Parts: sequence; structure tokens; C-alpha cells
Amino acid sequence: MNTMTTSLAAALMALAAPAFAQDGESVRITASDGMVLPIGQDIASVLVADPDVADVQPLSEQTLFLFGKSRGATRLFVLDSDDEIVFERRVVVTGGLQDLRRADSNL
Repeated sequence: MNTMTTSLAAALMALAAPAFAQDGESVRITASDGMVLPIGQDIASVLVADPDVADVQPLSEQTLFLFGKSRGATRLFVLDSDDEIVFERRVVVTGGLQDLRRADSNL
């Protein structure tokens, strides 16, 4: 297998993984995909530093819907009724299958 084939195979395997992964530091999501984020506390306000990268909508008093809009990174803040930050994460939006197709067609 040459280097280009290996890289393309690795990228396809990454896409086969769940559309998001969450760790203590960041939330990863694919562009044009969404996920439900349980916060575990009542939500009063939600802020996204770069709304061109991701969008977020409350689903309930303790749950959000996060949508990856375009490749990039931003920060998500959730505040309670006392304006205390109860949830803060870096949100990383990766390219989807369209980015791989574009890269493959440029080879």
C-alpha cells in the first residue's frame, strides 16, 4: 500500500467511527452532523464563540442539541440561572465525507 492509499484508508476508518467523540477537554463532531449533549444541570444561557463553526439549541432544561456547521474549532459555554458556567468545552468540527471526496478528486 502506498502512502496516499494508507492515508485515504485511515481517513475512511475515522469516518466509520461515531460522528462524535467526547472527552474531558473537547467535543468532536463532523460537519453537517448533530448530537445531543446532556448537561446534568439546569440551563439558563448557552453561548458559542464562533456561530459559523457550530450551532447549539436547548432541547430541555438540561439537554442541548449541538450541530456542526463548518470545519474549525470554537468554544461552548453553558450558564445556570446565577450566570455561573456549568459546562464549558472546546468544540472541534471536522470535515465530512465531502472533504474526502474533494481531496480524492484532487489526486
